[in-house]
Amino acid sequence: MSTIPTALQSSSQIQLDYMKLLVTQLQNQNPLDPMDNQDMASQLAQFSSLSQLESLNRNTANVNDSVNSNFANVLATTNRTYANSLIGKDITFLTEVGEGNYKETIGTVIGVQIDKNGETFLTVESEGTGYALGLNGVVSINNDSINSNYANVISSSNRTYANSLIGKDITFNTETEDGSTEEVSGTVKGVQIGRNGESFLIVESEGSEYTSGLNDVISINN
Repeated sequence: MSTIPTALQSSSQIQLDYMKLLVTQLQNQNPLDPMDNQDMASQLAQFSSLSQLESLNRNTANVNDSVNSNFANVLATTNRTYANSLIGKDITFLTEVGEGNYKETIGTVIGVQIDKNGETFLTVESEGTGYALGLNGVVSINNDSINSNYANVISSSNRTYANSLIGKDITFNTETEDGSTEEVSGTVKGVQIGRNGESFLIVESEGSEYTSGLNDVISINN
């Protein structure tokens, strides 16, 4: 979760200390040369602005956390639902047979495990051997309709999330001409759906237009 820097968290204490100092000065001021009311009002206005900025930063951090957290929760729930639907199904998956070499193996999903980070894994049995398999390791499923339904659920979730970002300022990774990656900040102007059903963000930054995948988004800035 994002946190507000200590300097901003202490703004209320700074304002309180200033008020105590101000009261002391008023009590001990020279009646023939009193404090300038305009300067005092200006300083109080500055503290009020600082307090408002602190509140704005905290609210922005909470909104960013909420958007990212909600999307992560939707994906985690979708993955668990999909994994549970595979129990009892025969699947084809990749197993390592030497460094960097893989072969396709057929086995039966007998259970689902959730690790400490919330990731979903399939427990697969093949010829008396047990495997822990991530969902990305599944090559195919005997029942094609399950693949289609899962793809539709993921596509729908991604489109909903992408549309929620329209009008927001984001920071994302983009590839430069020399093949390196750089961070760019811009405003999401629209959503584009690829021919495979993938959702892409149309982002405008300093007069240039970018196409960003959802996985390339680093942060949401407002």
